[in-house]
Amino acid sequence: MATTYITSFIRIKNNQVLVNGDLYFETEMQLNFADFIRALYKHTAINYPKFYKMDDLSKLAILGASILLDQLEDSYEAHEKSILLSNKSASLDTDYKHQEAVNAGIASPAIFVYTLPNICIGEIAIKYKIMGENAFFVSEQFQPNQLFIATEILQQESKSLCSICGWVEYFQNDYELFLYTVEQKPQLDVNALKKMPIFTSLLEKEGALIHHPKNIELLYK
Repeated sequence: MATTYITSFIRIKNNQVLVNGDLYFETEMQLNFADFIRALYKHTAINYPKFYKMDDLSKLAILGASILLDQLEDSYEAHEKSILLSNKSASLDTDYKHQEAVNAGIASPAIFVYTLPNICIGEIAIKYKIMGENAFFVSEQFQPNQLFIATEILQQESKSLCSICGWVEYFQNDYELFLYTVEQKPQLDVNALKKMPIFTSLLEKEGALIHHPKNIELLYK
């Protein structure tokens, strides 16, 4: 069995973005989600006009994925990449907005199209031309073992050589993102993580971070 590694990770929460443990972006004041995500979009300079038409869950997901994938030395075919995401609220925030529009007699297809949580996977896949396996799990809390098992199955059956995994949660201005990439080649140098308090608990091999539920959970925390 091939050894798999966590090769990059990103955390977005409380107006702050951390990439591989380092500060990537933060605002000087506490902003609501709409203002924060617009500020982050301008900072990334990805120039993707469709961004403004997305629901908030997809905005969070595609910016997190964009920043994460910038860390990746991508030499994979479209079908060799997979996306496995999860959250606890599914698309409930957009569901409420759709219902409000229905009650007002002005239901909009632009809102309705986002009333499934896996639409944010579709947005990522379209922008980055990812044509491999994908799945979206909904659970009360982040389940590292669930994502680990699903990812390992894809990796060991050669259905994916690069997996984008994690937690993308948005509901009524409360947001949190944690994404990481899993590959069969060690790209992330653990020396860069030694300043993190959790480093001594991380499982490593040959100077790289092993894909393991314990490591996923530690990085998430």
